[in-house]
Amino acid sequence: MIVLDEVNDLETTAAYLKMLPTKLASIASGPTPKIGSIKEGRTRTFPRAAIEAYVEANTIHPVTPPPFGLTERSARRVRRSP
Repeated sequence: MIVLDEVNDLETTAAYLKMLPTKLASIASGPTPKIGSIKEGRTRTFPRAAIEAYVEANTIHPVTPPPFGLTERSARRVRRSP
């Protein structure tokens, strides 16, 4: 398990996000960066808050299924009936 510091280097952040460092560098730079970073010379560092925001923005939350094994259409019909 990788423990994040307040400021992390490219390799540590890439290992935490389970992606290649080159992929992380490409999504951190470019016209619309998807993750916040600080570039100092040739090195790029990632604040912990930026990493957590990226993970939250790219997490898919499960959809709660309708109760009692109903289909979505049947559940909507039940909700509308008086």
